[in-house]
Amino acid sequence: MSLRKWGRRSGSSAQLYGLGSAVQAESADATLKSAHNLQQPVPGQSSKDYRNPILTPTTPHGEEMSLRQFSTVTELLGKLKADLRLAFPSFVQEFIGDPLDGVTLLLELLRAVQLSQASQQTRCPPPVLRRALLDEHSCLQCIRSCLRCPDAARRLAASPAGLFTLAVCIMSNVSKSRVIALELLTKACEPPGCGHGPVSEALSTLRLRFGEPVRFRFLVGMLSSAGGCPELQAAGVRFLNTLIETAPNPQSRLYLQAELEQAGFYVSNIKKVS
Repeated sequence: MSLRKWGRRSGSSAQLYGLGSAVQAESADATLKSAHNLQQPVPGQSSKDYRNPILTPTTPHGEEMSLRQFSTVTELLGKLKADLRLAFPSFVQEFIGDPLDGVTLLLELLRAVQLSQASQQTRCPPPVLRRALLDEHSCLQCIRSCLRCPDAARRLAASPAGLFTLAVCIMSNVSKSRVIALELLTKACEPPGCGHGPVSEALSTLRLRFGEPVRFRFLVGMLSSAGGCPELQAAGVRFLNTLIETAPNPQSRLYLQAELEQAGFYVSNIKKVS
């Protein structure tokens, strides 16, 4: 599957956004083969062809159409984003379920995109960096579309890829990506996700990686200066409220409230910029 191959690369910009990659072409063919097999009619049913005409082979020399348009991760994410948003819930359920585990694949791909940004930020052309930011946003949109299925939140919270990748998106240069990341972390905390522990661990790792003096310092600063983006403020406040409400015991709630106060979170400051 293309997502698996792209997501498990080392994260360099040359690998994700290079030209003429043979691995990308191979991934595209594998994606087509899987899609073509899913479109085959079930034996014993009506012989009427309900297959997607776009995926139906038109060449006389093969059973598959070569989907070379999936030669880049950007195009693959664009197609997947549309499919997850518009397809029947059964398609989304199959995508997130075993053996594909699409949520984990998307998190791995998101991590690869983030690594490409970090490793190439000083010597990569601005168009490539912009493309990486857009791919990051598309990944987040795909994960959000997966939440159409009730089981997706639980799989997100329990994913072996971890939630640190989502927590990093809070620091994204794209405000819309920050909003979606906060929404996804909120969903991971809420039932049926019940992922308060993994989300808290991801925030602790974020503090260590980015050198925050205390947890939530960057998030609080972001909310205090987001006067032009009410969606970001609403998503941030809802996330903090959900994180406190889903704490396992009163002691943990008090500790979180103390951390927020230490980070400079005051409702009066938020109201001033809203």
